[in-house]
Amino acid sequence: MNVDSRLVTVFAAVVCLLLVGSLGLPAYVSPYEGVTPTYGVAHESTETFDETVDRADLEADRATAVDSLSPETQRVFAEATEAEADSGWQRVDIDVCIDELVVCDSYAERPDFPSHGFDSANSKSPSYGVVEDDGERYVTSTQNLGTMWDFGPFFEFVAKLAGLLPFTLYLAYTTYRRHRDQPRRVLGVAAYGLVLVALGLAWPYLAMVTDASLPPALVVPLAWGGIVVAVAWNRYADGGPSRDAAS
Repeated sequence: MNVDSRLVTVFAAVVCLLLVGSLGLPAYVSPYEGVTPTYGVAHESTETFDETVDRADLEADRATAVDSLSPETQRVFAEATEAEADSGWQRVDIDVCIDELVVCDSYAERPDFPSHGFDSANSKSPSYGVVEDDGERYVTSTQNLGTMWDFGPFFEFVAKLAGLLPFTLYLAYTTYRRHRDQPRRVLGVAAYGLVLVALGLAWPYLAMVTDASLPPALVVPLAWGGIVVAVAWNRYADGGPSRDAAS
């Protein structure tokens, strides 16, 4: 069956645009923020409550009502109160989805407990607050572990740049050189480029569904692997390495 070289050229051009556009879309990214605080609560019946109120100089009588907090903050409060106590604290670690996702299987935004004080004797002190729920008071803590600088998005972008940009250039070059005499080759490379785009956009959701660690950096071997296979196949189809290896 004959392949219309003009349609193939248009298709390849569209794929090139999609590949470039993927650099600014949530493609080949982790679905969750890289740095998330640990949230904790301590009931007023515990010694931890009294000790924290004194140490952080909190006003226990001016508690914030839980039902006035954001839905996600109320959610993390409920989860924390169900957690097992450790030295008076009930803590929970959560995943917060990045903003660009359409669907989120965890927290859509970062919970925000009240921040009324810190332990001045501890340079890495959590922020503390006091909340009230059904007439009972709790001290809340928000512990930022490690640095709050999240370099994950930067490295994800670099990985996409190192993978998708070279493939885009290869597709553009192949289209320019072969769209008239070998449109099927162009079609094959463009089709794989479309697969790269679709896979990239599905990447964070696949990580959610499979609960597997899918390093976004895999885009580099996926893209370069496609280039290597295409070049090798072209050399073989041309009858050996004497012809244009980049065809």
